[in-house]
Amino acid sequence: MNIRPIVLLPFLLAVLVGCSRTESDWKQAQATNTVPAYTDFIAKHPDATVLVPEAKKAIEELNWQVAKDANTVAGYKEFITEHPQTMHIKEADAAIEGLDWKQAKVANTIARYKEFIAQHPQTMHIKEADAAIEGLDWEQAKVANTIGGYEEFITKHPQAIHIKEANAAIEGLDWNVVKGDNTVAAFNNFVAKYPKDPHVDEAKAAIESLDWMQAGKDGTPTSYLRFYHKYPTSAYITTSTGIVQTLMGGAFTTSGIDGPQIYICIDNSSQVDGPIAISDAVTINIVDVSKDENGRSIVHPKAEHTARIIRNKTSGKFLTIDTLVAP
Repeated sequence: MNIRPIVLLPFLLAVLVGCSRTESDWKQAQATNTVPAYTDFIAKHPDATVLVPEAKKAIEELNWQVAKDANTVAGYKEFITEHPQTMHIKEADAAIEGLDWKQAKVANTIARYKEFIAQHPQTMHIKEADAAIEGLDWEQAKVANTIGGYEEFITKHPQAIHIKEANAAIEGLDWNVVKGDNTVAAFNNFVAKYPKDPHVDEAKAAIESLDWMQAGKDGTPTSYLRFYHKYPTSAYITTSTGIVQTLMGGAFTTSGIDGPQIYICIDNSSQVDGPIAISDAVTINIVDVSKDENGRSIVHPKAEHTARIIRNKTSGKFLTIDTLVAP
């Protein structure tokens, strides 16, 4: 008697029942079509080699739809964490970038744009973000309105569309500082730094005025002679000619031919008594002055010499000119 079919029968029946149950549970999961339903199916039938991958794919699609419906950065990031190998990875990343960009524009701060660039270094919005940062930096520089603020802006954005405006603002602020200092050194530095600035003529006029004030403060023939040599066409020449003439006690005249010619009449009767002080050397023309029969002055040029002016330190009076060796 052959009993093998009888022994195998229960096994075959069990397989058939198991298959029937797996198929039934799968159809139930599909009908429900929820993440919990597919998760429950996988837990019950982990060895269903064909259906388990299908269940996982169904879960991924359901989660993707949830992420899209929510349309939040957190939702997309959670989806990527749960499904790192998903076929929707590029779509999720693009959606996150788009949402981050919208948030950056709404915030409209330098910090938020920089954060966006750091998070999305390859973003298609990189030029827009950079332009937005530049614009905000420019607004901050204008509000601060300081030389340091504009210089910082230029350093950060050397190719900025506002570069000319920034430089012009720096020049304007520099001019205000120079006017406040009101020194020859400050005006000279300004002219050297900004030779084409519209305030250059004003700066040069200020330098001349300050030099004239210094000459008057010194009150010496040397200081006035030095002023003459520096500003031959100055409006102060007529005034200073009289001052030098008074200080020297002699004839004094100028001529505009081939530049200023300085003439000083030496008072040989003056004597130096007591300690003396010697001024800086200046180049002058030494002359004698006499009168003709009609009483007109006649100038007798001698020669161009380098001379030093001597004064009595006790009285402060200028006594004579000590003629040195001619150059």
